[in-house]
Amino acid sequence: MDNLGYMGSDFNKAAGLPENFKIHKSSIDEIMRFNNKTYLFTPSPDQKPFENIDVADTVKQYYKLFNAVVPEGKETYSQSDLEKLPKGFSVNINQKPFGKSNFLKDVSLFAVSNVYSTQTQLQDAGELSSDIKKYGVSLSVYPLNFSTLGSSNLQEKDGFSFNPDTSVYEKEGGYAREGVFMQFLKGFPPIASDSGETRLTDQVQTYAQDMRSQSFDDMPITISDFLKNTKIIKEFLKKIIEDGLMSLSGNETADSIVDKLALRLEAFQKETVRPKGETNI
Repeated sequence: MDNLGYMGSDFNKAAGLPENFKIHKSSIDEIMRFNNKTYLFTPSPDQKPFENIDVADTVKQYYKLFNAVVPEGKETYSQSDLEKLPKGFSVNINQKPFGKSNFLKDVSLFAVSNVYSTQTQLQDAGELSSDIKKYGVSLSVYPLNFSTLGSSNLQEKDGFSFNPDTSVYEKEGGYAREGVFMQFLKGFPPIASDSGETRLTDQVQTYAQDMRSQSFDDMPITISDFLKNTKIIKEFLKKIIEDGLMSLSGNETADSIVDKLALRLEAFQKETVRPKGETNI
């Protein structure tokens, strides 16, 4: 850490960050505070959940996602630049919804699936997510609001929100990329990744395992999974209809339902899956 409180080259190397990327120690402290405050699977509310939080690895995994949504290219973002950044995104988590036995997810397995450049795309994604849920298809939508970077937010005073001090990233003419990263994390909070050396205390680990054994969660079906397996899904839907678990209206058939949904999903993917390296600004 330098004399201004910014993390040094050793941290950047461990976190897989660009050499000149400068995260402030206060942001690291906020990641620690946020995780200790929001991990819910403890025997008592005031119990310390973590033996260790691998902050470098956690930052590494979330920066990869951020870089997929806001590719590198600018060092300073003006207000006009911030307003042009994506309005939201979706990820495939590539693991069971509740993660491992400790209720933590391996964020290294996450992959950005869709990027929403406009409010209309974001709204369409939300509506689509609701519509396809009944078919067992998962589309988690995360809104982002980069234009409010630096603004205060009253709801963040509850202690359960990730609320870093972004004033340390102010630059002449706007904000450094590090500040934009922090704003991204306010929309997609940095829950400790289970990909590094993060560990719960022994007591909390045992408690979490007991709770995990009582939960049920299956791997979610992604839009890509659906589009690759329409033939199988049609047969599955026919069986559901035959068993009386789903009713049809008008001239609908299992084939027509799947074909219609597939066309909608293909159009959605074409509009929101960003070619590698493309950016809004």
